[in-house]
Amino acid sequence: MSNIGVKRFVELLQKSRLLPDVLLRNALTQLKDENDGQPLADTSFVTQRLIEMELITKWQSDKLLSQKYKGFFLGKYKILEHIGTGGMSSVYLVEHMQMRQRRAIKVLPRKRVADKTYLERFYIEARASASLDHPNIVHAFDVDHDEDSQTHYLIMEYVDGRDVGKIVEQDGQVPIRDAARYIAQAAEALQFAHDEGVIHRDVKPGNLLVDKNNVVKILDMGLALFKEDEYSLTLEFNEKILGTADYLAPEQAINSHTVDHRADVYGLGCTFFFMLAGEPPFNIGSLAQRIAMHQSKHPQPISKYRDDCPPELQQILEKMMKKDPEHRFQTCGDVNRILMAWLAGQKIQIGSSAQVISGGSGAGNSDVLESGIHSGTANAENGGESSSGSIDDTIRQSASSSSSYSKNVLNSVSFSDIVAGSEIQSDTPTIEPNTDSRKVSKPDSNVKTTIGVSPVFLVSIVLLSVFASSAFTILILDWLRMLGG
Repeated sequence: MSNIGVKRFVELLQKSRLLPDVLLRNALTQLKDENDGQPLADTSFVTQRLIEMELITKWQSDKLLSQKYKGFFLGKYKILEHIGTGGMSSVYLVEHMQMRQRRAIKVLPRKRVADKTYLERFYIEARASASLDHPNIVHAFDVDHDEDSQTHYLIMEYVDGRDVGKIVEQDGQVPIRDAARYIAQAAEALQFAHDEGVIHRDVKPGNLLVDKNNVVKILDMGLALFKEDEYSLTLEFNEKILGTADYLAPEQAINSHTVDHRADVYGLGCTFFFMLAGEPPFNIGSLAQRIAMHQSKHPQPISKYRDDCPPELQQILEKMMKKDPEHRFQTCGDVNRILMAWLAGQKIQIGSSAQVISGGSGAGNSDVLESGIHSGTANAENGGESSSGSIDDTIRQSASSSSSYSKNVLNSVSFSDIVAGSEIQSDTPTIEPNTDSRKVSKPDSNVKTTIGVSPVFLVSIVLLSVFASSAFTILILDWLRMLGG
């Protein structure tokens, strides 16, 4: 940072157009009065007081002190400060010059504009964000570009808060109930996105914002996958793996193009783990090694990091992070419902079916969760051993869940549908195999079936037979008499 005098600083501030000349002159007059009427010679004093008077921001001051006076405006917005930088873009806090409303602007670096991959992904994020209107998803208001500077930018809702990564970095492990609340909110938002045909594919701590009221907002749909996409960026540009290694579902590491909504369940589970443990599930090794660990290894149980984590929550977390998508919660809606039940103080009973027992009372008051969790006969990931005492490894989806997801299958039939035997739908009712170990009783094929007949019906039959027989006899006798005559 250059050591410049007050005169040079004021010249740069005038050139920047951050303040009208009248407002700047009045502010400097006030500062001179505060300096006992003496000429202003201390640049630090001037910059600090202008910041305190909220006439400029710290970020703007630093830029001016570096003798940079351009780039403070983008379209109708004045840039106030730099919020963060991601793999694809930078985010700034801005203010609309007429409406005085604060927004966040995501800017694609100019060096990326010529790269078709990044530019297309940028506009994919704009479409994804604009299509999702949910209180737990950051709203996108507009997308635009500046012809002169070839700057492309996305105007979004500004969330006054911190992302989960910053929270853990600054405050340490998240309290148990707070973490459960955050994940429940995120799960509800992701379920909404999935119902709209959008898969996030990059669920991680940095993409979960928590505002001042502890409301979670999901952002960064840059890797979103649409059900209606006619082609895949991952395939066209020969990039099969997209996402963040520490939170990447095993199937997404194989091919990001073919994943479904359950990849977001896994990423959300890894984010839940990060909140509770203070570090990702696999925190050592190279990028490739960490991706391989997500494929083949199980992370340490949360009890190794937190002795205050209830067993039920540990079981929920483990189910979210199952390697096989078939063994996870099948929807984010399931995750939301079971976490909300736990937060409400309802005891989750793991047995032949996952039940919530109101207030932890006896089974007589139990209600089966809407998530429809039921027991499996064996846990394939545990070598076929019984999973007694843990959340079961399969999900029976309700009819409503099935119908809501039938439209979200991306170029392939859902694997869960194939397993359930419903790849081809039919109006003919089918009999599902009985998973109970007890044999189903079948009727004995040797037992004769009798039909009950009314006595009146029998008498009528006999009388008709007699009458018919008598009439036939009379006809025969008449015929013989005619022959004899």
